[in-house]
Amino acid sequence: MKNNNSINKLPFYGRLLKVDECRHLTVRNAENNHEPSDNIAGHPTARGLKSKQKVLVSQMLSAGIAPKAILTALRQEDLEQHAISKTIYNEQAHLRKIDSINSDFNHISCN
Repeated sequence: MKNNNSINKLPFYGRLLKVDECRHLTVRNAENNHEPSDNIAGHPTARGLKSKQKVLVSQMLSAGIAPKAILTALRQEDLEQHAISKTIYNEQAHLRKIDSINSDFNHISCN
């Protein structure tokens, strides 16, 4: 089932934008909305990696370090880090996809 305002007949509309490492929440007609959560750790946008952390994760994955150890290192470096193991695995899959595209491109350009 789609989570769409027109289907669910919700009396409000919300949009979350990420601009320069900051998140901006816009809510329209919030009369039926709930109070903001005190803990945003459960929200996927809060679990994202900063560009510096992505480089570090890439280097650690290339070195063969296990995702659990990478996650521990990230948390030791930044106590406000809300990443979970899925965040590291998603980054690993993203890097594999980029490598695959680069490999395909190199194969095409060499022929």
